[in-house]
Amino acid sequence: MRISFYLVADATTPGQVDAQLPRLLDKLLQAGQRVELRCPDEARATRLSDMLWKEPLSGFLPHGTADDGIPPEKQPIFITHKLGNQSDATTLVRLSGSDESIDGYDEILELFSGVESDRKIARERWKIAQQQEAELRYFMFEHGRWHKKQ
Repeated sequence: MRISFYLVADATTPGQVDAQLPRLLDKLLQAGQRVELRCPDEARATRLSDMLWKEPLSGFLPHGTADDGIPPEKQPIFITHKLGNQSDATTLVRLSGSDESIDGYDEILELFSGVESDRKIARERWKIAQQQEAELRYFMFEHGRWHKKQ
């Protein structure tokens, strides 16, 4: 399993982190991945779904939530706040504050802000991933782009 940590270094609010999602999600779709985007709560999941409808990076990013009435496994990007791989996705994008479950995915992307509490959670998740002998990568968003740090 590969786990990649994505730090939005200057972000101090969830919205600043969320603004980086369209580009990441677009790259995952272009690579043929099925994605589950896990949020800490239903309100953020709804907000992100609305954002992806209104601000597509290079056209429409196909996505949905449980409220859309389309089965999760039919959604290329399924946005949720619930446990488990509901959409049979290969990749999980997990935002700070969402649950700990990562079983059932080939790849995990941990997206977090520069706020110390988010960094602390990411450090704890990094240590757990090391113990599980996962392939680890670390990226930082600085100066308007992602930089691979490890």
